[in-house]
Amino acid sequence: MLSVKGISKKYGEVVALDNVSFNLDDGEVLFITGPSGSGKSTLVKIISTEILPDTGEVLFNDVNIAKLSNKETLSYRKNIGVVYQDFKVVGDKTVRENLEVVLAVKNVPREGWEKLVAEVLNKVMLSGKQNHFPAELSGGELQRVAVARAIIGEPKLVLADEPTGNLDWETGWEVIKLLMGAKPQKTSVVITSHNRDLIKKSKHKVIELKEGKIV
Repeated sequence: MLSVKGISKKYGEVVALDNVSFNLDDGEVLFITGPSGSGKSTLVKIISTEILPDTGEVLFNDVNIAKLSNKETLSYRKNIGVVYQDFKVVGDKTVRENLEVVLAVKNVPREGWEKLVAEVLNKVMLSGKQNHFPAELSGGELQRVAVARAIIGEPKLVLADEPTGNLDWETGWEVIKLLMGAKPQKTSVVITSHNRDLIKKSKHKVIELKEGKIV
């Protein structure tokens, strides 16, 4: 489903990624770990088409995403859900409205929105909170909204860049369990994290980066 082949990226003279390659199958979960500055976030940005690699290629269903037209890039991004470390929930919209924004971007027919919102909120244990504003929610609840927003509409790929970075170990583990349990069966997930204990406990595929290289 996703194939990263020989990706390299430099910022000036600083090497962010150096010949990184891996494959991700449908429904597979991959953790990318390594110290700060090892290239984890750069890799996520390349997969999401936020930036382009200097060399190498990323294939999504055998298509090189760097060669997509603007229209094709927008279509590709509709297949991706993102969990942000700082939530990026829209403050003046209710939980339901935050989720509906995603459905609108994905061009999901409006008549199906109510059912999809109810289903995903049930998965992340936020049933009854759909009309609440972000300011009325706890930090843990906001993270659940972020997970719900990433998985609604059944994306083919979810990218989670340090989703537990600001959380204590126990809360971080709850977020990982939530994401694993709530994601659609065929949705693949890439999670960056420097928390080795959480990664070990998850028992999923892991690659480690150091100075931009897989070690």
